[in-house]
Amino acid sequence: MNEVGERGTPWGVLLLCLGLSVVSVMPFYFLGESEPGDSFWSLRMPDTHDLGLHLDQMKSFYAGLSAGEFYPRWEEDTNQGYGAPTTSFYPPGIYYLTSALYVFLRNWIWVILAVQLLIRVASACAIYIYARRLMSRPAACVAMSAYVFFPYYFLDQYQRGAIAELLAFVWMPLVLLFTERLFREGKGTAWNRDGEIEETIIGTPSQGSTGRANNVLFNVIGLTLSYGAFLWTHPPTAFQFTLALGLFVLVLTIYHQDWRGAVGVAGAMILALGLSAAYLYPAAVEQNLIRHEIIEQDWPYHETHVFARAEYTKDNPDFFKRIDEIWIFGTAAMGAGAIALFSLKTRGQGVSRWFREHIVLWTVLGGFTCFMMTRASAPLGRRIPEIEVGVFSWRMLTITTLVVALLAGAAIEAALDARREKHKLKLTIFFALAVLMTLGSAAFSIRTVVAPMWGAVRFEPESQHLNDVIIPSTAPANIEDLPPLDRATVAHGNGRVSIEQWKPEHRVLRVTLSKSDEVRIRTFNYRGWVASVDGRPAVIATDKKLGIIVLELPVGAHHVELDYNDTPPRGLGRKISWGAFLLMAVVTAAAFLTPKRRISRAI
Repeated sequence: MNEVGERGTPWGVLLLCLGLSVVSVMPFYFLGESEPGDSFWSLRMPDTHDLGLHLDQMKSFYAGLSAGEFYPRWEEDTNQGYGAPTTSFYPPGIYYLTSALYVFLRNWIWVILAVQLLIRVASACAIYIYARRLMSRPAACVAMSAYVFFPYYFLDQYQRGAIAELLAFVWMPLVLLFTERLFREGKGTAWNRDGEIEETIIGTPSQGSTGRANNVLFNVIGLTLSYGAFLWTHPPTAFQFTLALGLFVLVLTIYHQDWRGAVGVAGAMILALGLSAAYLYPAAVEQNLIRHEIIEQDWPYHETHVFARAEYTKDNPDFFKRIDEIWIFGTAAMGAGAIALFSLKTRGQGVSRWFREHIVLWTVLGGFTCFMMTRASAPLGRRIPEIEVGVFSWRMLTITTLVVALLAGAAIEAALDARREKHKLKLTIFFALAVLMTLGSAAFSIRTVVAPMWGAVRFEPESQHLNDVIIPSTAPANIEDLPPLDRATVAHGNGRVSIEQWKPEHRVLRVTLSKSDEVRIRTFNYRGWVASVDGRPAVIATDKKLGIIVLELPVGAHHVELDYNDTPPRGLGRKISWGAFLLMAVVTAAAFLTPKRRISRAI
């Protein structure tokens, strides 16, 4: 490794990471329109597509956790108090994080700021760790900078408010890292960018296979956790990334002529699916219980390609123009980077290994995603099962962001080699290319994403959280027309009802009736709600007009309890997750109990 490539310290890298994150995240909190009495430091976020939705769901999830639920599945106050099984279908991972932050910050706006800053820092660290195994420190820092400043990353925060999707930027580099390690280290060695052995196994020849097993187990654990976290936090992007990762693994398998790495990757991903089964399995099996078809009707996947002008794009033409421009910028940057790097005349087996493998891998990854965002991909896309899970094809710009950043780092690496060789033309070309990808991304982000939000309508929490998608199929189609109701009422006035306890997933009522009557409870009747009257199971009826819970009770005083329990699919998903967790614990124990390895780390 050349001396130029090793200047700086790990502390300098960390400070750069924090600085880039603060610079990219914090302006968002001062872009909204000012109001009388605001100081310069008053937080005034602009309104975004999804931030209000996320804020309400953060609050509801925290209320469920506070009520003693380990995995809250029912939102109590959504839809004018009629409720919704939101986190049975929307990934709950981000809300565990926001709830943990709220314990310390006690202010939801500060929680949003903290979570966005933490995600940006974590994603910057993730790509640096991945890139650093392949590049010198300056090149890895450039990759980190390009990643943080790419316009789609800004679009997700500044205009979409897609907090859960932001976590995809953390998991993608880690998934690639452990995927590659499973191929490289299963053979007992890992290679750096110069083709030199970076890691070796301690021990005698008889201990070598045990050491390799140790490597493989640690990498299986890493891939399982990173891919599993991806599924728990944003399955739509995880699904799209999995499609691209399949090609990535195929190229790795062909390049290394080793199917063991592919088997290791598949095993880790299956284990990750098991870890996420508590969420994924019931969400897949029970989707017909809600109005999921509304998403397909309002945002049909095969009409979300770039340059498409479908009906749903007419409400916000500027936003979709930005999506198209970001696609053009990313595709052009990847194309220029790949062509320039492929044109290099590699010298020596080591440099050849690095460029041939990784430039090909990243180009395949980026080229596939760029293609899948265009109308030309429709014949292929229609043959991919459940591709609609991704909702929007342009969500693949998250993957474009990763590829452009890595190619920017590779360009700097090529520039450093050119400087060492005193080749001024190559140095100029590759340095200019890296500047275009990095500073060009920052300038594009400021002009196209940040500037339009200056003085935008200020974000204000919604007075009511309405969700017309994740509601029971028996509920009214237009939830805005739901009438205001007390939490519990006696339908025909033959008595009274008092509420002794009202938690998101547990309610206790005291009902006294002078005649037989119906007790109407302002909660959508959704599979999982069970009732007991005076300690005995009771039948729940569904109001035909409002879809709420109705209990028919005889004359007298009654103790009524309602609980939101696991259905068979939810119970099975939970058992699968616990089983995967136990298997993961066994794998982890085996990894720590086998002979350790000596690692030459580059920071």
